Amino acid sequence: MIAKIKVFCTFLVLLSSSGLVSGQVIINPIQSNIPVLSLDYLKNVQLVNPTNAPISGRLLLEIKSTSQVLMEMESDPIQIPARGNINKNDISWSNQFAVEDQSFLYSLMVSSSFKEGSYVYCYKFISGETSLLGLRCLENSSMRMSPPELKYPQNRSTITTVVPQLRWLNPVPVFSSELNYAIRLVEVEEGQGMEQAFTQNLPLLEKSGLRTNYYQYSGMDIPLEKGKTYAWKVLASWNDLYLGETSQWSFKIDSETSEVITEGESYRSLKQKPDGTSYAFSKKMYIRFINKSNMGELDYVIYEKGNPDKIVKRLPKLELKPGLNQLEIEIKPLKISKEVEYVLEVKEAQNRFSYLQFSVKK
Repeated sequence: MIAKIKVFCTFLVLLSSSGLVSGQVIINPIQSNIPVLSLDYLKNVQLVNPTNAPISGRLLLEIKSTSQVLMEMESDPIQIPARGNINKNDISWSNQFAVEDQSFLYSLMVSSSFKEGSYVYCYKFISGETSLLGLRCLENSSMRMSPPELKYPQNRSTITTVVPQLRWLNPVPVFSSELNYAIRLVEVEEGQGMEQAFTQNLPLLEKSGLRTNYYQYSGMDIPLEKGKTYAWKVLASWNDLYLGETSQWSFKIDSETSEVITEGESYRSLKQKPDGTSYAFSKKMYIRFINKSNMGELDYVIYEKGNPDKIVKRLPKLELKPGLNQLEIEIKPLKISKEVEYVLEVKEAQNRFSYLQFSVKK
């Protein structure tokens, strides 16, 4: 239980934009121009020891609304060297804290930020049980942030390209040009809802650190396939502060869309049926395979198209890792004819199969 420290020296506290107070330990909260408050933001503090002897103690953080104490936190024991300072990375906080307002705690759990309102937060550096060596209080407001919103493709729409530009709207209000976005896209399999797809399926696209409010799908990404449905969402952040997440949207690739094949040799994804596009390789086969069932190696065969009994022998062993694998197979040792089309067949978990049709360039 955090000891409650009653401070009668009210002249020490100046609730202003500077929040300056006196004391043996100088407490410098690191402030930035941000409209929302969070615990991570308040924990970014520097402690300075201006004396000629080390100072030991602990840091208390008390968060108040205009009418009541909302939360109290306490650090683990701290030692500040003589004529030295420590920063947030040197301060660890106890897992135990006191919460007086459950709605405030709920806001932290849901969004990691404070709910809309005005707050006073006080830092107290305590030595021993009650000796107050430093005090600093500040007053600030936390605004309500609207999370980012998806824009295109529209929810449950059908599009006619396999390389769409995925677009979304910034969180509001926009307070910085240095927002970061993370995007996640999964396939929605038959019988699945979007939530289930995000929980059960490996992501086909997962990018973070994006600085624009769009992402252009390209040939370097796992290809989207005609006739399939995909779900996607975007998360926004600023430094380490979570700013919200979009709702989940889905879109479908029109089954009549002409498949886009990039020129040159790039990694090709397997299909659920042994039909469709046939790819031409030269020195190597480039295969993109998503390992959904933690297989240790690829269980595969290669045979002549239309003649499954004519199997190519002495195939190399291909080790797999969970998730996305980009595999290469040398063609020359396989003695594959340039006059024949072939099928690469992969056996997956639960007796499922996937395929890739190919030939060798003449």
